[in-house]
Amino acid sequence: MSTVAGYNMAMPVPGGIPDTHIVVFSSPDGALGRSADRVKILQGRFFDPRSTDEAMIDQQFAEQEHLRPGSILHLLGAPANQQGALELGRAVPLAFRVSAVVTFDDQIVPANVINGEPLALLSQGYCRGHHRPGHFVTGISRVCACGPGPA
Repeated sequence: MSTVAGYNMAMPVPGGIPDTHIVVFSSPDGALGRSADRVKILQGRFFDPRSTDEAMIDQQFAEQEHLRPGSILHLLGAPANQQGALELGRAVPLAFRVSAVVTFDDQIVPANVINGEPLALLSQGYCRGHHRPGHFVTGISRVCACGPGPA
């Protein structure tokens, strides 16, 4: 069992409209990625759970944005309006150091469209300070792992 916080974030696009086809989440309890829905680290290391500015990204994110461990992942945190649409004009620039390129367990056999979009897992330290309303949170939920993740 783990807790997951999802975030309203987008990728900045120089001279263009920010790309909202990304999935960014974190784990307030720190279980996601470690003991629940484990990740397989392809490059780098697991982020420091106390860090407020580290992220692990999937291979698709790494290739699309030319990132590797040690690179800076630039995102835009955007509030949503009452209809749930992102207000990109009010977006705030954010930066995270990539600690690892990983495979998430649900990417081995993607079950839906969301599993096919670039994914980023933010450090537990970021989540602790930013999982309240007004900090781009789409929702917080408890999830149950059905079995071990990738080894």
